[in-house]
Amino acid sequence: MRYSYRCNILYIHSRCKEVFMDRPELHHEAFDRELALLRAEERIGIEVGFIRRRPRKIEPLQLLKAFCMLLPGSCPSLRALATVLSVLCSEAVSKQAVAKRIGRPWVEFLKQMLALLLCKQLELKPVEGLFAAFERVLLHDSSVLPLPSVMAPYYKGSRDRTGRAYAQAKVQAILDIKNRSYLHCAVTDFTCNDQRAAADVLTFVGPGDLVIRDLGYFVLGILARIADAGAFFVSRYRHGCLLFDPNGIPVDLVEILNKEGHLDRRVCIGKAERLPVRIVAIPLPPSLAQKRRRLLRQNRDHRLNPGKRHLRLLGWAIFVTNVTEDIWSACEIREIYRLRWRIEIVFKA
Repeated sequence: MRYSYRCNILYIHSRCKEVFMDRPELHHEAFDRELALLRAEERIGIEVGFIRRRPRKIEPLQLLKAFCMLLPGSCPSLRALATVLSVLCSEAVSKQAVAKRIGRPWVEFLKQMLALLLCKQLELKPVEGLFAAFERVLLHDSSVLPLPSVMAPYYKGSRDRTGRAYAQAKVQAILDIKNRSYLHCAVTDFTCNDQRAAADVLTFVGPGDLVIRDLGYFVLGILARIADAGAFFVSRYRHGCLLFDPNGIPVDLVEILNKEGHLDRRVCIGKAERLPVRIVAIPLPPSLAQKRRRLLRQNRDHRLNPGKRHLRLLGWAIFVTNVTEDIWSACEIREIYRLRWRIEIVFKA
């Protein structure tokens, strides 16, 4: 064994010990228990083509451990992965053997494992019964990743006041949280906003599915196509979208909420689209309403100048959906939409 390679193994071995001491959750047994995916791991590996026969040396979970151990410090190289795997397997693993295991099936394997872990963090058991009416529950969300400045020509990001461009990538993900699987993962420029990615879900949505998304994906034309596909959606209401009753008479949302305090009725939304929806408005605690108004006033985009009506509506959580009252009550809609907030926290962390 060459001296440099031997030193590399010794270094990685010492780094493994440091990582296990600093992050006890990555210890062999603790890490296995935390994943709790030993059975699912083999099923997923076979489904995505990562496992075609019983692995002789590199087990899928061991390769996953090696990635997790190296990621906190640097970008893992084939040599570094091989040396970590040599420690985990207690036998020599070459970088060529690692290279053979890393490809598109490995990427798909990582996506599905990540989906299982995300769903585990979401604590879905309290609301799983509310998903019984749907084939799949598709949660569409995004996250921004900062990159080294040399990547700015390839992943355009925001600019500071001096005009200097940052390198930022946006990850768009569609997760089926009912069946705990990834359907879609795409990396784009930061400049590709969520509204431009709103149509991505149309490739995957089918009859009986439910789509849960943030306000950034709100496009009436896309919501109409989701409904036309026989699927369901739930989204926050975008201020400024016109509402009409079934007879075509305009609905004054502020006036109704000022009188009744809450709302759950069928309307048509959009001046041109006239999409039939159910609009649900639930009053918020005064402290939360004031916080939302303060954040809107402090928005960095000075083009936004919220009026009195807009600020007044921030006192309610307002949702637009085509899920009927016999499936979900208004309170259940609010509880389901909290899932999107929870996954945003988990996903961005």
